[in-house]
Amino acid sequence: MTTSKKLLLASIPSAGSDWLAQCFTDAVPELVTPAMASDRYKDVKEFFNPICNHVSPLVSQYFGCELPSTVRNLTRRLAWNERCDLMEFWPQEATFTKETFAVYQVGSLSASFDVVKLIRSAEHTFPPKRLRVWAWYQAIGQGLGMKSFNPRLWQAEAIAAHAVYSTMLDDFGSSRPSLRWEKLVTASPASLLAMLRDALPDWMQDHALSIADRILTTRNGCGRSL
Repeated sequence: MTTSKKLLLASIPSAGSDWLAQCFTDAVPELVTPAMASDRYKDVKEFFNPICNHVSPLVSQYFGCELPSTVRNLTRRLAWNERCDLMEFWPQEATFTKETFAVYQVGSLSASFDVVKLIRSAEHTFPPKRLRVWAWYQAIGQGLGMKSFNPRLWQAEAIAAHAVYSTMLDDFGSSRPSLRWEKLVTASPASLLAMLRDALPDWMQDHALSIADRILTTRNGCGRSL
């Protein structure tokens, strides 16, 4: 358990993190996102996403997304001093953020955050309703070295990039097991609570039942568009 009591919900694009993050913040009053913490951060939905973060120039230098100028960062590791410099921009009262495209960074961020990982299978990610999801995974594929997207194979290569990144996320950043979207939306109440207790840090254990209740209440509307 970190003494800072800050939480990172680590996932990759279209994993259902918007829905799960809402369940977390509804159930846990202590979770304050950067967007909630200060007017200065009102546009920050995902602190470590260069497209979302307009307050820290270091995010676009260290982290990657579908922006061509940041793709090289998708396989970059965060140095200790870089993490310290980056966290200078973190609002003091914020305790929660979600998603990072750069799974290589998750291990470094675990020095500042407790990490909960969310993974969704390719079967329930593709084909996406949003075309932008393809762009996300094309960028990840390029970051992994898949530089020559064949026009006939680009969808298959995007799905392959999803598989590689999902496996890496599962291995990085936390010894606690990852949450699986498919199980969150189908598990019995008892199984769901057990999964949450395994995945959540110690300081969130008292809220596991409330989080499970929010998941059970909202998961029927949790479709492929997430």
